[in-house]
Amino acid sequence: MNYNLSAGYEHYPRRDRKSANTTWEWIFAFSWPNIMPEGFTPSYIAHYEYAAGENYTKQSGADIPSGWVHRFILSYDLKVLEPAEPLRLSSELAYTDGLGGAEHDWSYATFGVSTEFKITDNLSFLPGVYHQISMEDSVATHDITYTGLSMRYKF
Repeated sequence: MNYNLSAGYEHYPRRDRKSANTTWEWIFAFSWPNIMPEGFTPSYIAHYEYAAGENYTKQSGADIPSGWVHRFILSYDLKVLEPAEPLRLSSELAYTDGLGGAEHDWSYATFGVSTEFKITDNLSFLPGVYHQISMEDSVATHDITYTGLSMRYKF
């Protein structure tokens, strides 16, 4: 089992104070790369978010609901060319449990493809393209396509 526990603080300077311009989030991610046939990896991510600061809602008058998102992921590493990194095909199904005032329901499905380009032994560039299908209008009212561009440095 692989795991990653992380915390994040987000501040959105142009967002109205009453719409949660500052939040904390906790992310608990788990994956099991060796329990399915080679190339398939199931994962689970639990994401909890709430307004930053104990008195934040009282001071600003904001009504900021906290809550969870539970993400169930299955990815497959498609080996295209050797020795290049594989294309990672991914699918995700998310259950939103009150985060941001959303209904408690299956909220979206996301399908994507990504890969990794090693720049040095410790530095990698990770591009990806994803399509998210909205299943609950209180989370998103329409489908979206987006890209992720990340740099990763291993210490």
